[in-house]
Amino acid sequence: MFKYSFFYKYLSPNAGTIALNVFIRMMSVTLTIAVLVLVAPMFSLLFGSVTTAPVQGALMQKLMIFLGNILDVMVEQWGNVSTLFAVTGVFALLFLLKDIIDYFGFYSFTPIRTRAIEKIRNDLYHQLLILPLSFFSKNKRGDIISRMGSDIQEIDEAILKQIGTAISDGVMFIGLVLALFFTSVPLAAAMIVVLPLAAWIIGLTSRALKKKSPLMQQSLGVLTSLIEESMRGIKTILSYNAVRHSIDKFNHENRNFTSVRTNVYRRVDLGSPVSEFVGTFFIVILLVSGGWLIFNGHHSFALSPEAFIVFLLILVQLIVPAKGLANTWFHVKRGRASVARIKEILRADEVITQKDNAVTIDSFDDSIEFKNVWFSYDTVDDGAADGVAEGVAEGVAEGTVLAVLKNISLVINKRQHVAFVGLSGSGKSTLINLIPRFYDPAKGSVFIDGKDIKDCRINDVRALSALISQDTVLFNDTFFNNIRFGRNNATFDEVVAAAKKACAHDFIMATEKGYSTVIGNSGIKVSGGERQRISIARALLKDAPILILDEASASLDTEVEAEIMRNIANEKDKTIITVAHRLSTVKNATCIYVMENGQIVESGTHEELLAKGGIYKKLLNINHGQQKN
Repeated sequence: MFKYSFFYKYLSPNAGTIALNVFIRMMSVTLTIAVLVLVAPMFSLLFGSVTTAPVQGALMQKLMIFLGNILDVMVEQWGNVSTLFAVTGVFALLFLLKDIIDYFGFYSFTPIRTRAIEKIRNDLYHQLLILPLSFFSKNKRGDIISRMGSDIQEIDEAILKQIGTAISDGVMFIGLVLALFFTSVPLAAAMIVVLPLAAWIIGLTSRALKKKSPLMQQSLGVLTSLIEESMRGIKTILSYNAVRHSIDKFNHENRNFTSVRTNVYRRVDLGSPVSEFVGTFFIVILLVSGGWLIFNGHHSFALSPEAFIVFLLILVQLIVPAKGLANTWFHVKRGRASVARIKEILRADEVITQKDNAVTIDSFDDSIEFKNVWFSYDTVDDGAADGVAEGVAEGVAEGTVLAVLKNISLVINKRQHVAFVGLSGSGKSTLINLIPRFYDPAKGSVFIDGKDIKDCRINDVRALSALISQDTVLFNDTFFNNIRFGRNNATFDEVVAAAKKACAHDFIMATEKGYSTVIGNSGIKVSGGERQRISIARALLKDAPILILDEASASLDTEVEAEIMRNIANEKDKTIITVAHRLSTVKNATCIYVMENGQIVESGTHEELLAKGGIYKKLLNINHGQQKN
């Protein structure tokens, strides 16, 4: 069921403006009815009175007679031609006022619509920034971008725009229906009898549309993901001669999207002829009923020919808002799929949340402790935190849940240099990502200075560490702003000092504008090693007490790596946590933890682990073999 409450928070601040918009629409429908009522005396003026039945009933007919009397007086005083000019002038004036009022109606509603979309987009972006990394590992970036772009645009066009249209058409529809009853109760009642049949016919096509609209948005998300992945992996596609394969894959998905889109549009287009047929069916019924009342009506049910013509004109006018309301319903049905996709993100239950009474932690003085930590990217049952916590250990035993970390307990003291090594997929990066709370453990806790980080303010926890990852992310900005990112108050001298520690100063100065050089989208204008050095400089400038190096030197040559590691080692007050495949970078670590299948299987210094002759020594031998090759 479509949850209109989703829009309450976005539209309720504008309740007063919406009420004003309704009032403006009421003025518009009043002027429309006034114009239609003037038609009756105009017929009398042009063709003479054609009334054949006594009129004692409906209010509108009495009003027509009253206006006819006024018109007779005008004809006696001014003559037919002058009266005609006067009446047509009134017509023109009423239409002009109606058009001006209609414009102000749309004018007043447009800011409501645009501000609601702005708020939805802001909330969605904010939500994306507080979701754990596990959410992004389970959802394609292209699909998320599609939701931020096309789905929000779809909500604007298919729902919010239609709300304004529905207000206009709804008020007009109600006003014209009342005018019909004031003109002839029996004819208006006949319309009400036929209305449920019309609603049922329109409902048949809307139900078919409901089934297809989600498929169209899902298909568009897949298509957007393919485009995003192709742009990101263009080198790989070209180097592996996979252009034909990529084109075929895209063509297949594009064909699926076209097919679904064609079906959706056909059902949307069906709404217009269906509504038109229903309107025509109304007119046929009312022509027969109206003719009978003209020739056989008595007393309150009597109907004059002029009134019947006005009734038909009102009915013709009624078809426009009725058709608009039907189309609005179709659009809303179509937009439901986009609302559902947006709500999946806004109401994701995996959000890294901060407690209302979160404590402040503004320094790192003692240690980081992992206590009985379990973690899994999979969910158990309904995905509730407690269910995952209890289910991870049981699921691993049963083979139904893949635990990335299994009962990890360790302590990292201040000023230690700790390293985690192991084969790919052993859980090293996942473990260190728990420290800045990119994820929350499924079971167990992470403590900093004895405080559970889930009880602390999120910004405080993340301020204590600086992360340098293998997947370097740079922005389409200058070297200076990329290094200063996250510490906007840093001076130029501080930026230069950090760049020198990261061995980045020389190649930056070799560029055309030095630190003012724009490095392009994702740092495309610099090499992989240079991007990594910029990332290292950014982390060093942050000057956090905990420095986390996740394959931070993977793209660096040995000499540059050694110099950077010496500069980092000189940061005596920092606690350094390193994840590395290249074991030469961790030989001087205070303690090396060897991980395998989400567990710590060995620990000790470089010399102690070599003496054990276990997994660490095997990894070292593999490293030496790779370096020789």
